[in-house]
Amino acid sequence: MIYSSPHSTQFVLVMLFFALAFGQIFKNMLEFQVNRWYENRRTQPTVEYKKPQIRIAYSGLTLFAFLCMGESLKVLGFYTLLAYGVAAIVTIPTAIFLWLQMGSMFALMVKGGSAAIDIESTYGMSPEQLKPKN
Repeated sequence: MIYSSPHSTQFVLVMLFFALAFGQIFKNMLEFQVNRWYENRRTQPTVEYKKPQIRIAYSGLTLFAFLCMGESLKVLGFYTLLAYGVAAIVTIPTAIFLWLQMGSMFALMVKGGSAAIDIESTYGMSPEQLKPKN
């Protein structure tokens, strides 16, 4: 049974909008920091991704994704507590994992440049081998 009140669906859309907006802000801030590091590699030892502005953008992205998922599950018929519990179990560990993984990727990039995170060459596959076959 799908429960759909106008307020719930509007809430989902608003939360989705804010999640996408914070995601775009986070992406732009991160790209700026990586480009800044790339231009100043000799004077700047690491990519500065732990700045408060970037953390706020990532936290906003996580929060609004959590709210969007929780309300979406509620619209699909889950009880409120269960819907937000499942949303928390999915979004919070994923957000923590991605933040830690991002730090590891930046550390690799600082040590070996962008070639250090080149998956294709790591596994000995050429771009032609990676293309899907018709």
